[in-house]
Amino acid sequence: MASGKLELRLAYPEEVGQICQVISDVSDGMIESLFASSGVENPVDVLQLAFLRKISPFLTWNVNLVVLDGQKAGMLFGYAASDTTDKTLVKSFFGEKKVEELSDTFLCGSSNAYWINTLWVTPSLRKQGIGTLLLNCADYLANKSGLQRIALHCWADNHSALEFYKKNQFSVVRSKQSSDDLKGRHPMGSLTLERGLQCQG
Repeated sequence: MASGKLELRLAYPEEVGQICQVISDVSDGMIESLFASSGVENPVDVLQLAFLRKISPFLTWNVNLVVLDGQKAGMLFGYAASDTTDKTLVKSFFGEKKVEELSDTFLCGSSNAYWINTLWVTPSLRKQGIGTLLLNCADYLANKSGLQRIALHCWADNHSALEFYKKNQFSVVRSKQSSDDLKGRHPMGSLTLERGLQCQG
């Protein structure tokens, strides 16, 4: 585990800008693809607006941060998968075709699961236990909410992330080809991974 003063806490409203930038960066093209046909120049601004207006699941209490010696070291943005099953709002904004193209990658189809939208560790602190700490946090939150599994999306070409998730008992439950505008960036498509909870009670 990383050494120093370690704190796990909920995000503060004034951190929304940084949170949205991390979500966009970790999506590795998905956020840009989603907004491409909507005429939005900066998708991060729209994510910020969703957080500021508290449009579920974009709520600061769904974001847990690991802070090491006063610096953000990792982030978990997750929520009950049932919070993503209503596509009406997103379809009205992005259009039905785009939502269907990306539905497996940003709308969890798994019932009774805790959906990890974003798991991020600052590059200089990877392989020091922070990612595992965040997965343990996800286990705790899932268990507390009465959920039985954790699910997440990962690009099939993100080999280091896949190695980390498989080491932490995740299995691939679905694969999907990339939408046309993401095939150049992610030719191998995307995967949905799940695991049962590692801690009970």
